[in-house]
Amino acid sequence: MKAAATHLSNKGQIVIPKQIRDRLDWRAGMRLEVEAFDDGTAVLRPEPYDLDSLMDQLAGCLSEGDPIAEPEAEHRAEVEEDERRRRRR
Repeated sequence: MKAAATHLSNKGQIVIPKQIRDRLDWRAGMRLEVEAFDDGTAVLRPEPYDLDSLMDQLAGCLSEGDPIAEPEAEHRAEVEEDERRRRRR
């Protein structure tokens, strides 16, 4: 892929061109590591996932018990009600 030009803002931000973001599948909010070299170059890499940290963030997001028990019970009640109505006819 051909190099793309960008600029450094007065806030120290750079814009990674869309064609490069798309090719690398980089999304807004994605964390990147920056490594600087003595020759004046820098490399950006996606920050590796810390599985323990990710699990801590996800802990508690699921409620206890069976997540589909209530919808199944509601569906069962509707089916039983439909069967009772059919029998009455």
